[in-house]
Amino acid sequence: MMGKEVEFSSDRTIVAKLNGETLINGSVINSLEAVEFEIDPKSSQSVLEVRTNGVEFIGGKCNGRRVLKKGSLVITSSGIFQNSGLIEIKVFGAWATSMTTGVKKTADFTLYLSQERERRKDTAEL
Repeated sequence: MMGKEVEFSSDRTIVAKLNGETLINGSVINSLEAVEFEIDPKSSQSVLEVRTNGVEFIGGKCNGRRVLKKGSLVITSSGIFQNSGLIEIKVFGAWATSMTTGVKKTADFTLYLSQERERRKDTAEL
């Protein structure tokens, strides 16, 4: 796998669930609590990565940007909040099925976080 380029593949996708209910790519949510991400179909050699600054996977590696197999996100910086609008949260996955096939990458899964409710909660915690 070393030295091979990561390639996009539609063989797997990111699934996000809120309290067990599957979310549609592009959904607007009011909180990151209880949202869990994973790759589908599952792979024993998979990783998820968040692309949004100020958001990390709970227990994640690489400064919270990555987590193995599945994970939930948490806001780590109040700087993520803007004056108005929605916060764009992007997650993608990567996996390998063997040492010879190289690493494959999913398309981004995007959620939009409503700022008002999350800002009130976050500033109370910080």
